[in-house]
Amino acid sequence: SAHPSTPSGVARHCKVINHITHLLRTNDIICLQETHLGSLERQVLSLYFPSHHIFYNNLRRGRGGTLTIISPEFARSYAITEVPLSSRANGRVQVLQFSSLSNPSQPRSSFVVINVYLTSGHSGPALKSKYRELRTLRTLTPDVPIFLAGDSNFVEHIDDSASRTRDTFLTGQALTEWDSLVGRLGLTEVHQPLDTFFRLASDSAHSRTSRLDRIYSSLTGAEGMLVN
Repeated sequence: SAHPSTPSGVARHCKVINHITHLLRTNDIICLQETHLGSLERQVLSLYFPSHHIFYNNLRRGRGGTLTIISPEFARSYAITEVPLSSRANGRVQVLQFSSLSNPSQPRSSFVVINVYLTSGHSGPALKSKYRELRTLRTLTPDVPIFLAGDSNFVEHIDDSASRTRDTFLTGQALTEWDSLVGRLGLTEVHQPLDTFFRLASDSAHSRTSRLDRIYSSLTGAEGMLVN
């Protein structure tokens, strides 16, 4: 949608910008996936949101990509830096460190946001790519609260898929890496029951829906209640 060349493309572009604008009215941070921008594009949204802090993590035109937008009011309270990761994270995994300016000596005043768009598919090569992408997060430690959000392109539980199949489960090294990450960083899902992926067919038996997009945090139960 970033570079429309047809009337339908222009209409879709306008719809996407309107959705982002609406989200920014009520959210300080939004994480976008599947941005499909060219590897060097860094100004696409500046025209529409010139005051916001926009962090791009592009793969290449038409493939992958994550993008994180932070409101200027919220950003004033933090020094925001991108955490360097290996090239395997390009367009797939983005990590931002928010360091508190008012209380830098208190770790719970700072936090980390991880924005993910893992490789789609569940073939052997796709699972190997997911493993390599998750592996880029091995350097993270649970020193501050951590939030992981995005399109994981897998589900964890049978109830996460309307078809109730295990087709979109992680297996092998990818599953081991995910379990290790969740355990090491103390992540738990901020649960919401709605499916976020839809592939509809004229024959309902061939339709697929699932909860591929999820949010996790390392907040304690008490902290989570305060945030809510």
